[in-house]
Amino acid sequence: MEKRRLVLLAVACVLQLAVLAGVCSSALRTRRDALRAGRIITLECAAYDPYHPFKGRYVRLSFPAGTVEADSLDVATGAAFAEDEAGSAGNVLYCCMECGADGLWRVTGLRRDAFAQPVPGEGGAVCVRAQARYWPGELQGQVLLRFPFDEYYLQENYARYVDTLRADEFNGLRPRLSLYVDRKGRCVQQGLSVESDGQRIPIETYCRRALASGL
Repeated sequence: MEKRRLVLLAVACVLQLAVLAGVCSSALRTRRDALRAGRIITLECAAYDPYHPFKGRYVRLSFPAGTVEADSLDVATGAAFAEDEAGSAGNVLYCCMECGADGLWRVTGLRRDAFAQPVPGEGGAVCVRAQARYWPGELQGQVLLRFPFDEYYLQENYARYVDTLRADEFNGLRPRLSLYVDRKGRCVQQGLSVESDGQRIPIETYCRRALASGL
């Protein structure tokens, strides 16, 4: 019996390692593909909850780009979802994201299926996978989206420091999340940056300086 338990434990460990290796391998492929194509986007972000914005060792983020006025979406969106009614929440869809003059990316259209990424140097909308959080009937009002990269992990001491900040203090740092995007619209986080003393720096650098200064 003891031997059987050890065998089962060993099998479970091997399976966990295999899953971890698969996740790491997928992230590396996404990063390589994005770097080759120059497909890196940056989104404005904010604290998810004004009272308890952080949990555990990660920062939970929300994105203004995830709230879209339906009438601002392109004509192809209406054609693609013409027969949809309210209640499509939870469905996977693909965002057409384009870069504004401020360097931030916004949703300009939605598609049912992944579409070809733009050719480097020629411009065009980047395909980003998301999920519908709220879908109004006949595409009127606001469409709410959920992105699969809203948890940003930090080492323990940095997370504890960030947890002491109020939501308005955190949002006052103008946080931005940069992402690698692969050819199928899957994203891997590049880094979370904030603005401090007129410079944009990684949040890890900001936390390290704050802790060193005794703030």
